[in-house]
Amino acid sequence: MFTENSKYLKFISFAAALVVFSLISSYLAEGVNFLIPIILGIVCSYLIVTLVKVFEKVPFGKGKTPHFLAIIYSVLVLIFSLWLVVSIVRNNFIKLAQDLPVYQEKLQEVIDGVFVKFNIPKMEYVDIISKFDFSDILTKAAFEFGGMLSLWGAVSVYILFFLIEYKVFDKKIKCLFKNQKQRDGINQILARINTDTQTYIKVQSLISLATGLLAYIILLLFGVHFAAFWGLLTFVLNFIPIFGSILATIFPIMFAIVDLGSFPQVAILLCLLFGVQFILGNIISPKMMGKTLNLSPLVILIALSLWGTIWGITGAFLSIPIMVILNISFAQFKSTRWISILLSENGNIPDHI
Repeated sequence: MFTENSKYLKFISFAAALVVFSLISSYLAEGVNFLIPIILGIVCSYLIVTLVKVFEKVPFGKGKTPHFLAIIYSVLVLIFSLWLVVSIVRNNFIKLAQDLPVYQEKLQEVIDGVFVKFNIPKMEYVDIISKFDFSDILTKAAFEFGGMLSLWGAVSVYILFFLIEYKVFDKKIKCLFKNQKQRDGINQILARINTDTQTYIKVQSLISLATGLLAYIILLLFGVHFAAFWGLLTFVLNFIPIFGSILATIFPIMFAIVDLGSFPQVAILLCLLFGVQFILGNIISPKMMGKTLNLSPLVILIALSLWGTIWGITGAFLSIPIMVILNISFAQFKSTRWISILLSENGNIPDHI
């Protein structure tokens, strides 16, 4: 009797979990215009706070940079970065859209030529490049990018209020927890969450920036068209572990095949781009980041699929920062530590508690 009741309770719990998950997913999908500005606001606020701490260490006169000046510098860096992204996309996108059908046709010709040269029977799947609608993908990407830009007014407001809230949050903790020992414990947990999150955002931004710049320089030296656009795309895609690096290499290589027309040069270019991705992503990044990015490849794939389905391309880009912040937070509490272990790459979670 007890066993039957246990099975029945497990079934009810599983069914209830599915219902809750479905309701949450539905809410997230319906509330996309409300939730994305908040998520972007949180990420950008963390980025600004991280930049503020960096600028405060820079010498200024006889001392260090004042806090208010560090905030101004950080906001200006963010504004300049946004302007640079918009400029690169605007200057390259129209030309890319115009030239894309030509590149697509020439790439198919190159593939056909390879099969003819090596006497490989032409099969139906060889025409995949011709059948693939790159223009449709580009149009959807442009739509998503325009949608993100249209949200930046709301994002700016959230950033402002998040930064204001950040300054008074300590006072709220003091009012909420009167016991000194309990308050110190909460402050330590929040400090660890903030430190690990800021470390992830800082290191990932630096690594992505370095990768994008090196990719741009390499593509420019090889004479590949739209080098600035591919460099920017590399920077953005590097926020998506594993899969982002692969896509950031494939796209420019496809154009390089047409631009260079020489397979030895394309092979050298591929090795250089792969080398940059491997060294920065697999050697330098882990040493700088430690265990702040400790996600299973399966979790990354599921997160990309889930958030991409709910919020489109914007969700795919935000999926990893969201999962990293959640994983860092789960690791700080005994009751949710098991979730962090399941999400981790190898179950090795620092014993903070």
